[in-house]
Amino acid sequence: MLSEGRSGVWFASLDASRDELERRVGRRRGHFMPASLVEDQLTVMEPLGSDEPGVVVDAGQPLEAVVASIIGRLP
Repeated sequence: MLSEGRSGVWFASLDASRDELERRVGRRRGHFMPASLVEDQLTVMEPLGSDEPGVVVDAGQPLEAVVASIIGRLP
């Protein structure tokens, strides 16, 4: 849906473990999404399809490494 009718769309999908996501969401204060909803989000999340250009990056790395990995793999 995001790329429908648009050429040049490229995805960066961040991959993190359930435990890491729950830890991160649980640290947030005043955020609308409680950690209890992480499971629901993971259930509906779809991996990149074979027709969706992009990259999957390990989100457990330091932010600078995540950004560098994405930038380094841009088409």
